[in-house]
Amino acid sequence: MKITNEISGTRYRVLIDRYEDNERVDSASTGKLIHLIHDICKNYTGEFMIESIDGGYIYKNGELKSRRKLAITFIDADKDAVDSMAADLCAFSKRSSVQVEASPVKWYSVEETI
Repeated sequence: MKITNEISGTRYRVLIDRYEDNERVDSASTGKLIHLIHDICKNYTGEFMIESIDGGYIYKNGELKSRRKLAITFIDADKDAVDSMAADLCAFSKRSSVQVEASPVKWYSVEETI
């Protein structure tokens, strides 16, 4: 295979808790949050992806604290638009904070030779 094109860009990910500590997590509340994300994201950028992340951390006493987050990914979106959208998500979803990550990505086009 021969690489015919290489493009560099930035991947932005906004992480938002699916719940605050006093809020129950169920499919209805998650569905409402996803609907809110759709409404906010379509005002800033055309393409995005939402994924659910389940994880947690362990206290020093050995107790496990589960964490559930939704991650919204944008490829090569405007940084200012992502920051503005993240602030809107934080405000409208009544979360205390959201996390924004940025990382470099590359795309390669290849040509198969026989």
